[in-house]
Amino acid sequence: MLILDGCSSLEQVALQGAPPLLESFSFDGYGPAENWTHSIHLPQKELRLKSPLAPVQIVKVTKISLHGCGRLHNIYLHALPNLEELDLSGTAIKIIDLHAMYVPKLKKLFLLGCEQLRSLIWKGSPRLEVLHVDTQGTKRSVVCYGEQGSFGFQAHIVFTDGRFIWSSSDGLNSRSQNAVSKVYLLISCTSSSQANITKSIKEIGSSRQGLVPTRPLLPYNDIAMAKDVTCSLLVWNCQQLQTLDVHIEIGKGSYNLESMQDEGNFRSFAAFVVESLHVHDNCSITAIRPFWERLKWCHVESCPKLHSVFSRRNGTYSFPCIEIFSASDLLVAYCIWGGIKRTWNDLYPRHQSLLQLQHIYLYNCPRLVFVLLISFTLPNLETLQIAYCSNLRHVFPWDHKYTEEIASGFTFNNLKHIKLHHLHKLEQICEVKLTAPALQSVGIRDCWGLRRLPAVAHQFPKPVVDCEKDLWDKLKWDGLRAGHHISTI
Repeated sequence: MLILDGCSSLEQVALQGAPPLLESFSFDGYGPAENWTHSIHLPQKELRLKSPLAPVQIVKVTKISLHGCGRLHNIYLHALPNLEELDLSGTAIKIIDLHAMYVPKLKKLFLLGCEQLRSLIWKGSPRLEVLHVDTQGTKRSVVCYGEQGSFGFQAHIVFTDGRFIWSSSDGLNSRSQNAVSKVYLLISCTSSSQANITKSIKEIGSSRQGLVPTRPLLPYNDIAMAKDVTCSLLVWNCQQLQTLDVHIEIGKGSYNLESMQDEGNFRSFAAFVVESLHVHDNCSITAIRPFWERLKWCHVESCPKLHSVFSRRNGTYSFPCIEIFSASDLLVAYCIWGGIKRTWNDLYPRHQSLLQLQHIYLYNCPRLVFVLLISFTLPNLETLQIAYCSNLRHVFPWDHKYTEEIASGFTFNNLKHIKLHHLHKLEQICEVKLTAPALQSVGIRDCWGLRRLPAVAHQFPKPVVDCEKDLWDKLKWDGLRAGHHISTI
């Protein structure tokens, strides 16, 4: 046990290499506890001074490092107004209460390899600049993001139990919204970083076969190798899915994720701060919350219990900024988005969802029935690539609640590339009439139920179509109206 209560002249405390039996540490800026007699335990709070013997500001300590004290579990820090850096990495601490410490100038907090850590109570004060938490066993060196000073707040947080975020989400939300932030949350049983997304995305991105990755025993590996055909050369550019400044990754082994949807401050953090989301290899998650105001890309893969990717609450969603959505290996998911209202909230009638969506990539979702119940156009959609979704009938089925608004069909003004592979039940891309005046390429394989393609504009170049000859003879173009090109190529 080490007690430094009242040692106001100390400027730094560094205990690396301290005796391995150290279990308790106290540094109380108010001074020694009253009526305390020596024991193997630290003084109780009721025995400690209620007011300082001298002004608190004279306590000089700016840095405390207890790094590597593996048995240290009982820590009392209080009234250290000049403390700027605290390193408790590798300790056995279970609860950290920053709110009760009175450390108003604390800027850096390190909790790497703290396997017993269950709660970090942080309510926005102190205004941390660097926060690194890892409840896994790996004691890694601290890596700060970006150049020094480029971010007002940098955080890298790794945990497994979703309840962990309850205690610190207030401070996390406050700092992320009020400072230029670089935040990475990894919710997984492994602390290995997925900063450049997982291997499967990279395989798809590097393959010249576009949406069909080169995996062993995968049939039809040669379906998109026709030479000089534009649509066959489409690739999934993995550079599109680089982690953005505020990123959440939910991976293998994490649990109690329902608590994250119910916790108010974390909901606010997810809705108004997070810019990229990667969910993968999780056996407990059944749905993802439906409100993401700043989310720009989302990739979901290998979640065997995910029934509806984005759960619907009162039929509303909010994705005003999303540009890329991709999913793979969702074995029971029946839809991506359900019914979407034209406006996400009656208080914000001009704020519409999915209007920035540019790319949709879907692979191996065998029970997927539809992607989006549609009631309004997707003006920025450029790429639609879907493969091995054998139960898909319509990519965009008609939302019957909006009969009058969609009577004349939809126009996707920027849709350029369509690639559909092994969709055995697919009948149409859109259940109602669809026009794509900028369409450049269409690639189809093993979609024998498909009968209609989007209408194209007469004044634009003819799209390149790559499909089986037998299927081509049965295909028709939507909207048999003057000005739409319907001839073969």
